[in-house]
Amino acid sequence: MYRTVEGIKDPVRMVFEVTEIRSKDGQLLWTPETIVFSAWTSLDAAEEEVLKAYRQRGTSEQYHAEFKTEMDMERLPSGKFAVNSAFLKMGMLIYNMFKVIDQDMVYAKALGLKKATRRRMKTIMRSIVYMCGKIIRHSRRLILQLACPRPWYEFFSGLLKRLQAA
Repeated sequence: MYRTVEGIKDPVRMVFEVTEIRSKDGQLLWTPETIVFSAWTSLDAAEEEVLKAYRQRGTSEQYHAEFKTEMDMERLPSGKFAVNSAFLKMGMLIYNMFKVIDQDMVYAKALGLKKATRRRMKTIMRSIVYMCGKIIRHSRRLILQLACPRPWYEFFSGLLKRLQAA
């Protein structure tokens, strides 16, 4: 369906999807629940592709919000472009490192965490960064001693070995 919108030269297309839910948790509903997902767009792609792109946009915005709020990157530290650029690059590096840890945490099912496809930054920081440990220097070697349950220790030592090999 195309419509003309005031202030826009070309007509705008509305793509929508209607889902009717007749039962929840195995229980039939007295009146079906209707969910409508709509998008106003100028894209000429097929309806399925447009809906998929708009859903992916929502996921992208979740990642941006996570980067800004949970990593405390909302405000830039300086009025100088070079300082802010370095700040954002360091934040990006740390965020990507946490995402690698996130994927490892999802695949390591023995950690006692709920089943998920991805973890929030706060969960990763609480689980890994806040873990108690100390670095011991002995016989010209550095030893990392962790105070955590065995599954977490195995996960963390495996991650450390992988990083050392890279």
